[in-house]
Amino acid sequence: MLALVDRDPTNTGGWLARAGNIVDVDPGSALRLDSEEFYSIGRGGEFTENYPNLRAQSYTFLVHEVDPFGRETGSGVRLPIAIVPPLTQTLWFRGLMVGALFLALGGAVRYATWRKVQAQMARLERQRAIEVERTRIARDLHDEMGARLTQISLLSARALEANAAQGSAVEPLEQVQRVAHALASTLDEIVWATSPQHDTVAAFGDPLSHYAVEALASGGVRCRLEVPTLLPATELSSGHRFRLMMVVKEVLTNVLRHARATKVRIRLALEEATLAVTLRDDGCGFGEPGRARRNGIGNMHERMREIGGICEIASTSGGGTTVALRLPLKEASA
Repeated sequence: MLALVDRDPTNTGGWLARAGNIVDVDPGSALRLDSEEFYSIGRGGEFTENYPNLRAQSYTFLVHEVDPFGRETGSGVRLPIAIVPPLTQTLWFRGLMVGALFLALGGAVRYATWRKVQAQMARLERQRAIEVERTRIARDLHDEMGARLTQISLLSARALEANAAQGSAVEPLEQVQRVAHALASTLDEIVWATSPQHDTVAAFGDPLSHYAVEALASGGVRCRLEVPTLLPATELSSGHRFRLMMVVKEVLTNVLRHARATKVRIRLALEEATLAVTLRDDGCGFGEPGRARRNGIGNMHERMREIGGICEIASTSGGGTTVALRLPLKEASA
């Protein structure tokens, strides 16, 4: 006896045999049985099928009933199925994301540009406020201090006239008048350095020329100027032109004190976005480093370094001295 026990109530099973293999036998007969038999197992009841990783498109789900030999019976069941793609995989969503990315990029660029413009406007506003304050200070200095110094000068002149006969009072009054004139000249220089109207290369040429001529004439030294008539209105900040003028004054002071020169040639020019001031005298020159340090040359180098420029000095004993000052205008406009 052969027995199969099926413990799964959802499955069906059965022995199948071809009809030609079924014969009648009598008890006690001896038989030889050649058969072709198999055991067929099918599904029964409700069940679920899973089809993972299907692409988003349309499908047809087909179900057929089969006989124990696996042959389809009936027309079966056809079920159309459409798998909808996720929102993140749709074309319109991807296009929307690309558009949003471009909008975000454009917004970021615009915001950065706006911030840059705002920062520039704020800087210009601060610069304008500073220039307004500088203008006010320069005007107040010129009006108040200038008027007071003029009053002192006039009073000292009247005192000199009134005390012309008294020799003991003349000398102090003359000193007061000289000090007043010197203070007035210094005040003009401070106003020139403070006023934002003079923050250009063009406004630097005239004060340089006037000071050089007057300073050298006081020492009996001829002055030859090579300054262009029309200088550009390139920006030259107050701090830079003030320090540059101080270096020029230091050079001319050294000429009057030490050089024993008879002529000084001063050249101002623009050389490839660089403001160049060259001062050459025909004096005795110097050859000792110690003397050069005593003449304040170290201060000249330091002042030029402070404003991003350079100071070059060439001198020989008995051959005169040449001082070349070079200031890049990109540094001078900072």
